[in-house]
Amino acid sequence: MLGKLVKYEWKGTYKVCGLILACVAAFTVLGCLSLKMPALDAALKAVENGGSTGTSFGVLDGMAVLTLVLYVLALVGASYGILIYLGVHFYKSMYSDEGYLTHTLPVTANQLLISKILVGGIWMILVLLAIVASIVALFSAFLGMYLQITPVEIFQEFGAAMAELFGEAGEVLRVRVIHLAVILIITCVAGSFCSIAMLFGSITMGQLFSKYRALMAIVCYIGVYILNTILGSVVQMPFTVSFMMQQNAPHQNDVWVLDYYNNIFDVSFLLTLVMGAVLYFAARMILVRKFDLE
Repeated sequence: MLGKLVKYEWKGTYKVCGLILACVAAFTVLGCLSLKMPALDAALKAVENGGSTGTSFGVLDGMAVLTLVLYVLALVGASYGILIYLGVHFYKSMYSDEGYLTHTLPVTANQLLISKILVGGIWMILVLLAIVASIVALFSAFLGMYLQITPVEIFQEFGAAMAELFGEAGEVLRVRVIHLAVILIITCVAGSFCSIAMLFGSITMGQLFSKYRALMAIVCYIGVYILNTILGSVVQMPFTVSFMMQQNAPHQNDVWVLDYYNNIFDVSFLLTLVMGAVLYFAARMILVRKFDLE
């Protein structure tokens, strides 16, 4: 039954979430095209030829800058928009009039929550990947337009630089770099699902109030977000203090800096997992024991 729930949840969200991905793609194309602005082209050519960089700023340049600003706003809007939409969709499908139909299904509260968290987390990951791909595409377009470097050459140069770095680095340093890269990837993946669990848990906590449940769901989420930020700062404080003390110590190397960042990301990852699990079980308990539709 869980598979069917995931299937229908996907069908219920793919239109809006797909539209968000399409907007990211469209603004990426516009952003890449806007890089070919006359003033920037003239300035780079002047620098290359060793001449004056004084160039006029025309209407086309202004439109290009405006497009780049809209591009940045679109990426920010996509990252927050997907979260807002998934929260609204969860509230409507669980706690509005539509929720009456949802809770008549022959499924458990656990299955409902897991299906929605799974689909929501996947959409968060897809949007994150789309944003990263968009930034890479913009950067590649800039290098291609003004430095005549193809994307293949960019990746070849990057791969060669990484190979050289790992070849010259010691075994201890290589282990630290690999650890940092792995924990960053895991944090992005698992953090997406935990963020959705925290969102859905906060919305469910808002249903404990007798009035203004939608508003209280927002208040609960803001409270959870602030609490998570405070806990993160408190837990990371010993590592930050240790880092500041070691900065002034003699005979330092690159390993201790990587150790600091590894510790910070490890703690952040564990805290995110804990907060996600706590909010998930809180939502599950409320649905099972205290749930009451208006």
